[in-house]
Amino acid sequence: MQLMPYQTKIMMVVVVLLVAQIQNLDIKFTCRFMVAASTMGILKTKSFNSITMFFTTTLGDLLRSDHPKSLRDNVLYLNQAEKISSVYAGAEKSIKTGNSGFFEVYGKTFFDWLANEDNDRTKEFQQVFDAAMSSTNRISTRSILADLDLSNAQTVCDVGGGRGNFLIEIARKYPNIPNFVLFDLPGSVAHALPELLASNRTQIFSGSFFDLPKLQLALQNCSFITLKHILHNWDDDHAATIISNIIQAVTSKKEQHHYQNNIILAIADFIQPDIISESPMSRAVSALDIQMLATQPGARERSYHDFLSIIPHYVPRDSISLIPLRGPYGIIQIDLHLDYSS
Repeated sequence: MQLMPYQTKIMMVVVVLLVAQIQNLDIKFTCRFMVAASTMGILKTKSFNSITMFFTTTLGDLLRSDHPKSLRDNVLYLNQAEKISSVYAGAEKSIKTGNSGFFEVYGKTFFDWLANEDNDRTKEFQQVFDAAMSSTNRISTRSILADLDLSNAQTVCDVGGGRGNFLIEIARKYPNIPNFVLFDLPGSVAHALPELLASNRTQIFSGSFFDLPKLQLALQNCSFITLKHILHNWDDDHAATIISNIIQAVTSKKEQHHYQNNIILAIADFIQPDIISESPMSRAVSALDIQMLATQPGARERSYHDFLSIIPHYVPRDSISLIPLRGPYGIIQIDLHLDYSS
């Protein structure tokens, strides 16, 4: 029996009613949103007998929290309308002053705001931001580990490694790597993941990558050093200092370093294409670049040649290579030598 249009609409409303009741949502608004989502390719409808059902599409599945490639937390972060929209509203001043949009609106950097504003709204935003960063890192980690060979590494050190998520994934894929080192600010390593703390393969050091003595202590036994999604948060001068400090930390006390050869620094980040185009990859990284511009002074996405310009001149260019990864990511790999004379 073929249903009349009004009958199909009634059954659709029944389905929407169930969704709204379960999620404690307004029924009319839920219906309108689900219909709109169907026109955008997020949901699709199918009729079964007398009932029209909504299903997520392949695109919509990415908004599920249980999807292995979920982007739900990233979307929730971008949906923080009050903060994000006001930051972009500062772009008119930002493009004249060179400050970030966030600084123009709030008078402080994004990370200073997160660290120093103590109210429920900021705490809620911090949770959303942390979840979005964890989602981004989870996705990029899969891409990085799919193409990065660590089978010969003896001690892997993650500089700016936060709670140790990346090291845990490396340890799971490479159970034969004997040693790991986590280095980050005290507030980050204080919340290191239990799995990392329980491992007798891991050492944890706290400090800043602008503090050379602490870097030297942490990196003295490292054969493979990772710097993942760090440099895009910094302007060129600070990013160059971070790279230089890591190299100096490894090479300045070469007689004390356990690995006299084959020390690798792998900088994993988004890579801006050298050629501007309308390709999905170029669009994605450019959108990220504008987001960085809006939130943090001097923060930016870089091309391979941009990265070359912030690597110390005394590092031979033939010891630097680009490893393209799946998606918008790449690795700038530097084969370090202990006989640099800077």
